[in-house]
Amino acid sequence: MSEELKEPKNRAPLPNFSHLVYDLFEKLDTCVKSPHIPESLRSRKTKIIEQFVQKWRFEIGDNIYPASRLIFPNLDKRHYNIKDFTLIKFILDIFQVPKDSEDTKILRNWKGKYENRMRSNKNDLAQLLTGVIKARRGAVLDRPEISIDRLNELLDTMTRPETKPSDQKKILTEIFNHVDNIELKWFLRILLKRKLMGGMDFTFFRQWHPDAVELLQLVNDLKTVFWELTDRLIPLPEAGRVIRVGRAFRPQLAMRPNRTYDQIATLFDNNFYIEDKLDGERILIHISLNDTTQQHEFKYFSRSGTDYTYLYGSNYEEGAFSPFIKGCFIDLKDDTKEIRSMVLDGEFLVYDNKRNVILPFGALKSASLTRLMEEKNDSEDSQETQVYFVVYDLVFLNGTSFQDKALKVRRNLLNKILANPIPNRIEVIKYTEGHVGSDIEAAMRSAIHDNREGIVVKNPKSKYYIASRNLNWVKIKPEYLEEFGENIDLIILGKRKGLKNAYICGLRESLGNDRYRFLSLARIANGFTGQMYEEIEHSLGSKWVNIRKTQPPYPYIDLGEISSMVDYWVDPKESVVLEIKARSIDIGDGGKRYAAGTTLYNAYCVRIRSDKDFLSCSTFADYKEIKTSKSRHKTEKTHSLMSKRKRTIVTEPILAKQSVSSKSSIFKDYIFYVLSDMLGEKRYSIAQLEALLVENGGRITKNDCVALADGERLVLLSDKITFKVTEYFNKGLNVFRPGFILKCLQLKTIIPLQINDILLADESLIEKVKKNSDRFGDSYTSPIDRKELRMLMKGIPKIKLEHPLKFPLLYNLFKGLKFYIARPCYRSPFLTNVMSPYLLEVIVILGGFLTTDIFQCSFIIVDTSTTFNYSWLTEEATIQDEVGSLRKKLGDDLPIVKGVLDKVPRIVEKEWVFKCIQEGTIVAADGYNYIG
Repeated sequence: MSEELKEPKNRAPLPNFSHLVYDLFEKLDTCVKSPHIPESLRSRKTKIIEQFVQKWRFEIGDNIYPASRLIFPNLDKRHYNIKDFTLIKFILDIFQVPKDSEDTKILRNWKGKYENRMRSNKNDLAQLLTGVIKARRGAVLDRPEISIDRLNELLDTMTRPETKPSDQKKILTEIFNHVDNIELKWFLRILLKRKLMGGMDFTFFRQWHPDAVELLQLVNDLKTVFWELTDRLIPLPEAGRVIRVGRAFRPQLAMRPNRTYDQIATLFDNNFYIEDKLDGERILIHISLNDTTQQHEFKYFSRSGTDYTYLYGSNYEEGAFSPFIKGCFIDLKDDTKEIRSMVLDGEFLVYDNKRNVILPFGALKSASLTRLMEEKNDSEDSQETQVYFVVYDLVFLNGTSFQDKALKVRRNLLNKILANPIPNRIEVIKYTEGHVGSDIEAAMRSAIHDNREGIVVKNPKSKYYIASRNLNWVKIKPEYLEEFGENIDLIILGKRKGLKNAYICGLRESLGNDRYRFLSLARIANGFTGQMYEEIEHSLGSKWVNIRKTQPPYPYIDLGEISSMVDYWVDPKESVVLEIKARSIDIGDGGKRYAAGTTLYNAYCVRIRSDKDFLSCSTFADYKEIKTSKSRHKTEKTHSLMSKRKRTIVTEPILAKQSVSSKSSIFKDYIFYVLSDMLGEKRYSIAQLEALLVENGGRITKNDCVALADGERLVLLSDKITFKVTEYFNKGLNVFRPGFILKCLQLKTIIPLQINDILLADESLIEKVKKNSDRFGDSYTSPIDRKELRMLMKGIPKIKLEHPLKFPLLYNLFKGLKFYIARPCYRSPFLTNVMSPYLLEVIVILGGFLTTDIFQCSFIIVDTSTTFNYSWLTEEATIQDEVGSLRKKLGDDLPIVKGVLDKVPRIVEKEWVFKCIQEGTIVAADGYNYIG
């Protein structure tokens, strides 16, 4: 159906798989930093790739595509239909590993035991499997090698639907018999579709051809890149940069601007289209006319280039979608301007026929597969759900690319072509014309009321920009409380090892003249799966530098004060980019420890951005722009974001020491040197602490060499280890926490010291103080508050329960969050609203608060459960009615703040609460939105 690419011919047969392993993979993997080699690690790796490419061109030819499918398994479109645990099962079976062996136990539990595997350095499944196989077959010295062609042929067989598990096992057995143990390790990584190049992917593409990266980002297809760009000296022609039917390309994307509604209206010269933002999957439908059958043929590509034709159907006779749109386009027989080729840009959704609603994005594949598996004679009307395509652009028609045509022209032609739209099956997106900021505001209020994802504002005069995100299309989504807004792409700068690794991530700052520095921003420890950990450690394994042995080059890498938390650092040019989501920005004391000056609160990893590197990660300038409008401490907001630690700032006037009236004489024999504020939920400045001490008989000094009278003692107080504090400790002085004096004042006496009252002290004092408490640090004599109890519990060693708890003890999981519980209401004088008591208890136990004010809550939780059956009631108000009224109230009454609608609480199903508990962190609410 498309202009077929011509396969380049090689002058020699393809080499064996061992050529890739020993001339490329192993050389890159064993190339490590060395103080004895002046050349940078990246330069040395670039030379390895350059030599490999030159040798291939000289000895083999200009067709490297077969090898590229093995070099870049993460970009190869093949699906091997084999999961991690299926592979483990096959290997245990093939090599007859006993079921009760230690190897079997390790392999069967490898994914759920990441923390233990990290401690034993067994985080690479391929390495783990190779070790098991090697122990049973030994070194493979004499074996027939396998060629790249044969290996690809076997892998292609594994992708076929008709290939049975028994056939897969035979294929694996053949491959295992033709590879040595080192080749085996790399083959298993290919099978598991891991990244093999360790962050050098783009370098390889550029070595092959200067325009290869550009074309890859346009089409995301290895065959197109390596078949179209065979000669380094011939640049990518302009024809290669335009749309072609049958060839995948990346569509235009909308940008999210940090502007007011009035500013957005001005951006489009007060003339723009407003469309709904859809919650589906972006799909490009390529349609062409088969000259023989005179029927349309289809290809379906996702925005990343994945071919879903097998799912939606290549013609009107097959698939989950194509059979249901016959007749919706111009009649080919009656219209002289027949459609011979066309590309439509739009979104696939799932429509629920019973509830007349669009379901969340996650239901799409399930609905498509369900429809695909059903018998052809099933009645379409019997389906609860159906695939629904909303078209919003026409980018190619009858051999002509419409990239340079204005959106207005494309949209008018689209309405003519889709002459017979089928409701809830295929339709052109509706839009309204806007001219001023209030039009955007009205559309946003309507989106909130109707539970839509948001709106897209488009310039009717704009061209279509392939693989571009620019301000001609602007997406505006409701800003949600307890969310940071747009996700941010951070680069890994360091690592803190532990039972669960935490990665120190940062931003790039441009210094001009192609010079950069990288600033730490956040510590990310949540959101990682075992596979994600494995991929990161595989990419960075040989690149980590022990910070105790070698400090990172400053100011190129600026970790800030948190450098003391870092065990290893990595050169950002060699590093991995993570997509991060957070609740908010923290500009408190904790944030100031990072080089960026602030940090992200409750941040977690959404995914690894394999398509990005140090040049395309988020910049400090990007972050500053976001911070201006997203700061969690905005005082202008009607609904301010909850702070990480709800501090009480003491605001009483500070009295001059000489005029302080005495309240007690508890500290009459003590001279205090206060070196820092008291930190925590209740904060006191140095001056406030000094006033308290003087009020209660103490004296203040600013000199550690103060003369002491008989019986007087000098006490140093600080909540922070600063340079000055360390200097005094090295002189032999002990330093105590200011909280100790508050406990003394509370009990009106000097109480025995506890371990948590000490900041820095010599071993002899620490040993004495330990005798004042039990083995967990709980005082024998002094009362304890909730904060101290929490600190004590952190130090109590974990024990393995015979019967594990239903969920972990996460006392502060919902701290600072307010919840409104939406539930069915019953119009009866004899009944009150009924809800699940368990849900309420869980929220409160884990630190959350309940509220009845939707404008003061962080989340609205929809609870459809009741404790009794009230079906006999005839005037029952459904949960849909309740949530509908809440949405209307939010849409109507939400205030405008700084030119945009204020933040709104997310409306989520109660399952979100229990997912947060399961993950031990506040997870993304997107997949739990209530859609009723």
